[in-house]
Amino acid sequence: MIKIDAASLAANWQLLQDKVKGECGAAVKANGYGLGIENVVPVLAKAGCQTFFVAHAKEAAAVRPLAREATIIVMHGIQAGQAALFKEFNLTPALKSHEDLKEWQAPAWLHVDTGMNRLGFDVHDVPDYPHTLGVMSHFACSDERMSHMNNDQLKKFRAVRARFPTAKASLCNSSGIFLGEAYHFDVVRPGVALYGVNPTPDEANPMQRVVNVSATVLQTRQIAEGETVGYGASWIAERPTKLATIECGYADGLLRSLSGRGYAYVGGTRVPFAGRVSMDMIVLDVTDAPPVKVGDTVELIGQNISADDVAHAAGTIGYEVLTNLKARLF
Repeated sequence: MIKIDAASLAANWQLLQDKVKGECGAAVKANGYGLGIENVVPVLAKAGCQTFFVAHAKEAAAVRPLAREATIIVMHGIQAGQAALFKEFNLTPALKSHEDLKEWQAPAWLHVDTGMNRLGFDVHDVPDYPHTLGVMSHFACSDERMSHMNNDQLKKFRAVRARFPTAKASLCNSSGIFLGEAYHFDVVRPGVALYGVNPTPDEANPMQRVVNVSATVLQTRQIAEGETVGYGASWIAERPTKLATIECGYADGLLRSLSGRGYAYVGGTRVPFAGRVSMDMIVLDVTDAPPVKVGDTVELIGQNISADDVAHAAGTIGYEVLTNLKARLF
């Protein structure tokens, strides 16, 4: 089960808005970073957010009914045959290529590649587009504060922005906001930080926790020393062990790479995963936990375990942990 702390989500947006002189937008792509567009957009809009960033036009169409007066910017630009959809939902493309220019000759942002070599116009090939509302780019290393890439990209972005003095400018993602005022420009577009993931990995997390994931205990059992658990018999009890099987697995977004590495909390006590994460179930070693019975809930993400903690155990990043959460948990 997933619970979204709406107050913490709103507080996170306000904290980031207070850090900048310009506007704080919100990235709500990937279904609101896995938390549900319908769960996050109304909260952010009520908090004061007026600009939403998505990846695809279909995502933008889902946002529009939830934020009727907001600006919605589609960062993947516009694809062939999508012009009618953009006009119907009053969407703003971030044009990324000369192919996009063939599809759209109306107010838009320009997406400029300043070092990612992933998406956007090359800095030496930015068109003199007469309908430019804003220019944007994306950091490669903003979560590494001392990386030379941040300043290199800033210089390139400033040079492009100077060609469009009346247009807005946006460079900062979540981590970029914490690089300082010189990087902020007119609009910042945090994503993962809004949802509680740490945007400053080498420092304490300034964001409030937003996501709580719990699961129900389906069964408990006692096994003897030497017995195995799960597929492949990969986990072997080193002592008489009490197990609890919970109703959650990789089909719910708990990564299989957590097998043998993940943990949960039962009554304030940390308990390890026993054996492999399977599609619909995880087995916990609750030998040292308070008494556990069928129907109890255990914490998988929440007060004691952050998305960053889960990511560390799984060998990935908080972004993947959140966006991997599945609808079955709601």
